[in-house]
Amino acid sequence: NVEESEEDLPCTVSTTCCSVAPRLELSDNPRLLKSMCDQSMCPSPLPDSRDKHCGGGSLTSRTCPVTSDRNVRLMGVGITVMNIADVDTTRGMFYIDMNIVLYEYNERFSPEHFSKPRRSVECDMLELAHPVNITDADEFSKMISIVGTDRWISMTPRLNGQVAFVNFKGNLFFRTQLLNWPFDEQDLVISLDSTLDQPLEFCILKEYTSLQMDIRFAGIKPESLFNVLKLRTSVGEVCWSPFRSPDNHCKRFQAGSDNLCEECHNSSADLGGPASDVSCRCMGGSRKASGATFT
Repeated sequence: NVEESEEDLPCTVSTTCCSVAPRLELSDNPRLLKSMCDQSMCPSPLPDSRDKHCGGGSLTSRTCPVTSDRNVRLMGVGITVMNIADVDTTRGMFYIDMNIVLYEYNERFSPEHFSKPRRSVECDMLELAHPVNITDADEFSKMISIVGTDRWISMTPRLNGQVAFVNFKGNLFFRTQLLNWPFDEQDLVISLDSTLDQPLEFCILKEYTSLQMDIRFAGIKPESLFNVLKLRTSVGEVCWSPFRSPDNHCKRFQAGSDNLCEECHNSSADLGGPASDVSCRCMGGSRKASGATFT
């Protein structure tokens, strides 16, 4: 975990360890950065480093002190779009075949870590996370909701080598853009929201997010496919009921495909600040949940 502050104070905490069969030398890993903690997290008696020898292996700990408010899970999500078809602007619906990959980080984070504007939406240091092995559709649905689903066609957990993923085939609704018909660009949005009771945040697995050449559109040559299709990603927050102002909706949306609200109809119930989801800004939802969007 890397925290920035005006004064960077390197610190580590070693824990009691037992026998480790393989040799483990974290200091040899160039991607494992030295922890930087602010003054409040580094008591003066804390040593800069301390090695524990564990049954044939040397373990050098590189973590900041654990605090009680570190209860937020961080989950990486990536999608590989295998096919898109039946884009219907009359119904605002399209068919998609995609593979969803999930990784969860071993460490827990504080809420403040995700409130910093400089936080990247992309996952990093994936070697500090583990793949989430989904066994059935019900287990997936208890963790993640796919927004705007018309009906399930199939959701199948699969394994490709050591990479576990969930294959989803289904119809999704989208908001049509018809102001300049027939020359409009349509944003086909794939939104994933957390349905867990515990605090969870998303980041984007860039290595597992792509559009495949198997996608076919009538009248478009394969070599011109990516002149027509573009993929963008973002993470944000949505809010769940009960709502303080359930009838307060958005008056003006921010330009773009994320449907973030800049102004509510009832200004007295408008939370203000940067553009955010209408369920939080205008409706005043009681519980926030992380969401990942692929467009």
